[in-house]
Order: sequence, then structure tokens, then C-alpha cells
Amino acid sequence: MFIDEATIEEIRQRVDIVETVSSFVELKQSGRSFKGLCPFHLEKTPSFFVNRERQNFHCFGCGVSGNVFTFLMKMEGSTFVDTVQKLAQKVGITVHKQEAIDPKAKIKEELYHLNEIISTWYVKNLLHSQNGKVSREYLEKRGLTDETIRNFSLGYAPPSWDALSLYLIKNGFSQERLLEAGVSLVSSKQKKLYDRFRNRVIFPILNASGRVMGFSGRTLDPKENAKYLNSPESLIFKKNQLLYGIFQAKEEMVKKDSVILVEGHLDLCMMHQYGFKNVVGVQGTAFSDEQARLICRYTKNAVVSFDGDEAGIKASFRFLPIALSHEMNCKIAPLPMGQDPASLLLSKGKKAMESVMKESISLFEYKIKYLIGNQVLTPELNLSVVREMIQDIRSVKNLILLDGFVHSLSVYLRVGEESIRMEINKSSARHFSYEQPGGVETGKKPPDIHPAEKELIRLVLSAPEIHAHIFSKLNFSWIMHPACKQIAEAVFRLHCDSQFHPDTLKSLFRDSPELVMLIEWGERFHYGENLDQAVFDTLKGLENLSYQNELRELNASLKVKESRHENVTELLQQIDRCHKKIKSVTFAINGKELK
Repeated sequence: MFIDEATIEEIRQRVDIVETVSSFVELKQSGRSFKGLCPFHLEKTPSFFVNRERQNFHCFGCGVSGNVFTFLMKMEGSTFVDTVQKLAQKVGITVHKQEAIDPKAKIKEELYHLNEIISTWYVKNLLHSQNGKVSREYLEKRGLTDETIRNFSLGYAPPSWDALSLYLIKNGFSQERLLEAGVSLVSSKQKKLYDRFRNRVIFPILNASGRVMGFSGRTLDPKENAKYLNSPESLIFKKNQLLYGIFQAKEEMVKKDSVILVEGHLDLCMMHQYGFKNVVGVQGTAFSDEQARLICRYTKNAVVSFDGDEAGIKASFRFLPIALSHEMNCKIAPLPMGQDPASLLLSKGKKAMESVMKESISLFEYKIKYLIGNQVLTPELNLSVVREMIQDIRSVKNLILLDGFVHSLSVYLRVGEESIRMEINKSSARHFSYEQPGGVETGKKPPDIHPAEKELIRLVLSAPEIHAHIFSKLNFSWIMHPACKQIAEAVFRLHCDSQFHPDTLKSLFRDSPELVMLIEWGERFHYGENLDQAVFDTLKGLENLSYQNELRELNASLKVKESRHENVTELLQQIDRCHKKIKSVTFAINGKELK
């Protein structure tokens, strides 16, 4: 059984956690929180705190923490679904339990539960173990207060080889689940479990509903090569779909109608500590469409505040095309050279950061200025800058916004807008060339458009009756070619608004003749009785394409690690899992297992 995340979030926002906890624990107000004796362990001095604003609880005595759902589950021994339904009835929300569409829904629920237990164990180690003293001193040295540590449920993984794995096995969790959650690994020689995170400060990664998806660990060993270590990809942990701190930041994002993006976990914690609550972290990964969609649930206004060095500036530029494609108003707040948000706040204080934020400017215009630098404008420089900025401009789908960006580029370079548009069209022509029906080609056959991507374009353009079915199963991250992805996303938006028609689609891209050409090519096809099979084959082909791409990246990483004589055990396991995924998809295609 499952309940959709939107309903869960609505229930959580309506329920008063203080009122709920008060039915079990006598609470007294203490500042902005409420405190009482912890119901989960024996104590004489109150160390159990409940915060109404953040809708969470934490015990400094035993380390247990969570939201209103986890509190009731622990108190009553109920399942998550039953707890949600009980609270929904209390606040007048009708919940319809459904048979899980995802056959792995039960496993996901078990992984969420397992991660809650793990998070509590890490917190206990930080607060109460002798080994945790080193971690506490590190966090204190970095300037974090006890309140900040509590708000983000920071923990500590001891240096022991298998302490967590043994604890979890002893408490009834299977080896299979531990491996699936990524907290444990199997040694290649002894075939025994050992802990992934050892001697690290632990940052739990929560989704927007406050459930623990995975973990990130910061090493305390200066000799350790990997400064940060993250949970591996799993059913519930997808790095390109998450933002660190989104649970703590989302309400403030709505209130202020803006979000600040930072790189590091400590940067984010420090920003919250100094009163900047609308902050999320990008987890050190390339910004994705999924992350942009998550932000756009709450605001369209983003300010990037990465480290004040060359690497930080270039990382902010990688954020730009995705943000523009989602019509986000994207600014940058450049930090002083050599500073990151945490170091600036500690050395200069809140006013210094407020000053930086007030001076934020358009990221698009900042990039133009950066590319020009101190150079004198010449025709060669102008062409170089235009070609660089075209990579971002091509991601803009809204024609009004597109006009604005072309105008800005024209003003900075003192180049006519028409000349810039002509260069954009020329650039697009170099990237796209399409095969005509019947084998006739308009140019060279593009080597980078996968057959499954071409088939997807044919399907969504010539068979609108399957839109609901195909979009319910399609993962847009499977599409590698930018033109195909751009068209598929546009068709999806029109489908959602019940406005799909090829002519409407072509009008959206009227300034991009190459995309219009691809649309006209795709709408000429017709499918007969084999439409269902075509959908199945296309989706499986795209899924296989994404796994093949993942495998290439893993093999490239393997070569690098082997050349450096680094440990490759975990990487080999990832490669093995990827091979199994490819094998599974190949079997489904060959077996014609229509689902």
C-alpha cells in the first residue's frame, strides 16, 4: 500500500507536533521549543525537545529524533501508512490507500525505516560515545552550535570496521537490506559485512517530506583520500533528485520566494545558524532537471553562492542552462576570493553575508562579464563569447526570455541582435541533422542520436493517444540528445495542459528551424497494431541507453582509480550492478515482456 508524497506533506503541515507529543509527554515551553522527559529512555532531567516551527523532535539524552510520523511510529509501534492515515483523520484529510503501482514500494518503505534507525544510531555516537568526542570537537571548531547540530541530526560513524552492520543485523535487519541501503559492503576476501562510513561526521540527507534517503560522511582522517563519501544510488537515494537541506528550507523558500544554493553541507548548516533559512545544498553533483523541478515547487528565484574561487565560479556556470530551461530567475552572489559561506560568516559575521546577497546580479550577465574579463572587445573575442553563451541560450524555451538574453548579450558585446540570432541558428544546424522517412537524409546521419530517442520523437508526435501512458513511465534523464529531450519535455508540458498539437509545438520553436524540421519529420509516421510494442521497446531502449552511459562513466572512473592504485572494490560492485541492470533490460526486450 502507498500514499503519495503530496498528501503526506499536506498532513505533516497541518498536524501540530507539539499537540501530538503532549498527549504522551508533559511539555513545558523553553525558548522557541518545548521540553520534557524523553519517552524513549529513563531520565530525571528533561532533555527531550520539540520544535513547532520545524515540526521535529530531538532528545539530547538518547539521540532519537524525527518528525510527527516517526514519533507516533515509535510510541505506538505502528506502520508508516497506518500512522499517516490516523493523523489524516485527525486533521480532516481523506486518504485513499492504493495498491502500490511500484512493485518495489514495500522495499522502499523498509529502506526508509532502516535509515531512520541508522540516523538515530549515528546521533547517539556523536553525543555519547568516547570516539564521538573527536567529532564533537571538530564541529565545535567549525563553529556549529548544539542547536544547529540537533536541527540537522548530525551524527558520527565510529572507526570500528563493522559496528553499525553488527548492530543492525542484531536488530533483525537482513544483509540484503543493508547492502541495498548502501550502509554496508561485503569484503572481497572474507565475504563479511563492513561499514561504508567509518570515522566520519555524518549528515543525513532528507527528502522534502523529512524522510531519511541516505547519508553523506565527512572524514576526520586527514590522510583519507575521499574527503566526503555519499550513500550509493538506491531505490530511495538518487543524487540527481535531491537537495541537502530541502526539508528545513522549503517553508522559508516559499515565505521569501527565493532560494540560496551552496555547495557544502557545513556551509548550509552555518547559513541556517546565522539566520539564512532558505538555503539548499547541491551535494557536489551537476545540477539536474529533477533538482530544478524540486526547487520550482517552492520558488523560481535562485541565488547561487558557491565558493569564492575559480572552481566555485565555474560550478555556478554549470547551474545556468538547467535554471534557464526551467525559467528560473537566476542570480549569483560572488564571495570574496578564497572564502566559502561558512568561513565568511565566521570571520566577518552575518552583515558581511547580507551585503554579499544584496550585491547579487544576474548569473547570465555575470558569465558574460567573466568571459570578457579585462580584454578589449574584438570581433574574435565577441564570436568566442557568443559561442560560449549560446550553450546557455539554447536551453531557454520561453521566447520572451530568449529575446531578453539575446538583447543583454548584444548590449555587452556591442553586437547586433540579428547577428547573434544568426550565429545561434548556425550553431543549432551544426548540432542537428535528421533522417527523412524512407531513408532519405537531409544531411549526414547524426551519430549521437540513439535509435530509441528517434523512436520516442516519432511516438510522441504521431501518436498523442499514448501520451498519458508513455509519460507515466518515461524518465527524462534517459534522453541523452538535447534536441530530443527539448521536444519531449515540450510535448509533456502541452500534454499536461491539454494543448498538444504539432502546430502548437512548432510555434514554440519557430526561432529554431532545426527543431521544427525534427518535429515535421516525426509527425509523418503512423503506427498500427504494434503501437503498444513500439512504446515498450522505446522505453526499454532509452532505459538501456542510460545504463550504457552510466557504465561508460564507471569504466572511465575505474581506469583512473587503477592508474592511481586506489581501492576499486566499491566501483567494481557498482559496475557489476550496472551490468545486471543492462542484462535485465536486454532480457525484457528480447522476451517481449510487455508490462
